[in-house]
Amino acid sequence: MAMAHALAASAQALLSDFQAAKDLLADGYFGTSLAAFNTDRDTGVKLVGENQIGIQAGGVLGLLLANGAVGIGTTTGLEGSLTLADFLNIRRNADGWLLKHQRTDGSQSCGLKSFGHSGAVGLQAVTNDAVRMTISNTGRMVMGTTTPDHYIDIRPVTYAQNQSCGLQIGSTGGQWKGGLFLESDSGGSSSMVVRVPADNADGSFKAIACKHNEMRLRAEGNDKLVIETESIIRPATDNAQDLGSASYRWDDIFAKKTVIQTSDENLKTGIRGFTDAERRVAAALKGMAKIFQWIDAVADKGDAARLHCGFIAQEVEAAFQAEGLDPGRYGLFTRTPITKTVVKTREIERQVTELVTKDREVIEVTDGRAVRKMVTVEVEQPVFDEVPLYDEAGSPITAEVQVGIDEKTGEPVYDHRPAVHHIPVMETVTEEYQAEEPDGERLGLRYGELMCFLLAAG
Repeated sequence: MAMAHALAASAQALLSDFQAAKDLLADGYFGTSLAAFNTDRDTGVKLVGENQIGIQAGGVLGLLLANGAVGIGTTTGLEGSLTLADFLNIRRNADGWLLKHQRTDGSQSCGLKSFGHSGAVGLQAVTNDAVRMTISNTGRMVMGTTTPDHYIDIRPVTYAQNQSCGLQIGSTGGQWKGGLFLESDSGGSSSMVVRVPADNADGSFKAIACKHNEMRLRAEGNDKLVIETESIIRPATDNAQDLGSASYRWDDIFAKKTVIQTSDENLKTGIRGFTDAERRVAAALKGMAKIFQWIDAVADKGDAARLHCGFIAQEVEAAFQAEGLDPGRYGLFTRTPITKTVVKTREIERQVTELVTKDREVIEVTDGRAVRKMVTVEVEQPVFDEVPLYDEAGSPITAEVQVGIDEKTGEPVYDHRPAVHHIPVMETVTEEYQAEEPDGERLGLRYGELMCFLLAAG
């Protein structure tokens, strides 16, 4: 009897639950993988696939929940936590926030804010409750202040070396190791410096500087070339640099006037006349002028290569030696080591990368019709090892992460999970690079001095 009463009670409870469901879904319709309205059977909740559920309206799936990812307006190519097929329209709150993340204690907000009013609305990026970047309604961007004076306005950030750097790109090992810097000198003497750190252990760098209406080229940390407003291009230091070298020569030099060579008596010492041996060398050299062709010109032009006249440096050297004189003591004769560029290999360490396959959304326009489609592409991405993070005492560090949404309040639910640190996976590889190696020597003559020497023959 008791069992009969229990069965009757269970049946009554089941009927009550069914009636409640029926009352709740009075207009409901249940089809294959679809729970919809009876009067609008293509609008409702649909089981799309394994671990995939969506909401559709008018037969079009607008929202998809798939394996922890959310797609709005699209059912393919879901990447990350949220994928949108078109654009996201966000209304700001009273404080201007569009997107905001805040610690659970209410401090240290970060996110995006809008400012201004109709017709003059700008965008601001906020970290640690402070505005870090502003884009005005006129398209001007600024970092370090909220009032841009220029279209790109980056205010200085002071470094340990007392340099005021406005922009740093691509630095991988500190201020002086690799990258591009736009800065103004700490003393205010330079209005702009484009600094490219060199690959040297001493921290030297290459740069282009604008200073007092001048442009300066720097290498090894020092000025090398100066372009002045008076239409003068000059070395930065007097009597300290060459134009070209024995290994890297200029070809032709076109000029309206001749070269002016310093010949001031006040800058000379040991002034004397010619010795008898020097006069005999000059007399011997007078008959040594030759007609010749350059080997590289013949290789390029054949017999059409032009004929040149001049002296052979080796013959000039032999003439001095025949009289017991050292030709290297005379400025008219030069002997310079030359180099050649060779390709070498060396081992370097670099981060491992891997090719991964991802779905990308592309728009193809054919015959004036734009079609959105998904394509599969391979992208290269760096590889990291994920290791637990500990504090100095050796205890594991935890990080606060969002794990869900409270069903009653709609507020995010957070939990503490073990924190991790990503360490780049490195590999040793062999790469090619160019280097300069000794390649003998090249003899030369200073023809101006040689002509003066020949005058001593009388």
